[in-house]
Amino acid sequence: MQLNVLSAVLPLLSTALAKTTTIAVGKGGLIFDPNTVTAAKGDVLEFHFYPQDHNVAQSSFDKPCIADAAGIWSGFMPVTAEQGVGNETFSVTINGTDPLWLYCSQGQHCNAGMAMVVNEPKSGNTLKAYLDAAKNAQPTDPEGDYRGGIIAAATNSTSSSTSASTSASGTASGTASGTAATQPSGTSTAPASSTTTGAAVKLETAGLAVLGLAGLVVGGMI
Repeated sequence: MQLNVLSAVLPLLSTALAKTTTIAVGKGGLIFDPNTVTAAKGDVLEFHFYPQDHNVAQSSFDKPCIADAAGIWSGFMPVTAEQGVGNETFSVTINGTDPLWLYCSQGQHCNAGMAMVVNEPKSGNTLKAYLDAAKNAQPTDPEGDYRGGIIAAATNSTSSSTSASTSASGTASGTASGTAATQPSGTSTAPASSTTTGAAVKLETAGLAVLGLAGLVVGGMI
């Protein structure tokens, strides 16, 4: 009985401890902000889009600015100057801890430095090395619909949320977790310099509640 309860409690505790990192795409220039993120399995990257028309695409370190055929893809997210920020967000759940390379495929944005990395190596395959190689790359747009994440209404937006049609599953090479049968390569990861208030509240409430339940189980009261 105790083991059965614990097996149900532990996944809930893991979810409660997950963090969400907000990333601004195109705010203040051709950049991701932040452009380096450290994330654990289960963490979430929440992308917010700014004028004019940016996106999030996945590549490999060896092929900067070149779309991974089965990788993360938000689709183009046009935003007008009057809007200021897009009505929709793109959220990717990290399902591994290997480096994940992302870029904007719009025009020459990647060449200009619009790229980022999740779980950057301490040496060798660094973001700086990626950006240096990207200067002479020939950027490509991913094909098909968005995948590897969820498009949803931004806070205070009236647009409806939509689940991603394909998902990326974490592997040794890295991949994002979505909601479909296709499994692209790459990882998804999330914690970094900014963590949402919702994640903190969830940690304080759901997390502590789960810990209390686990304590009762271990104490033999269930």
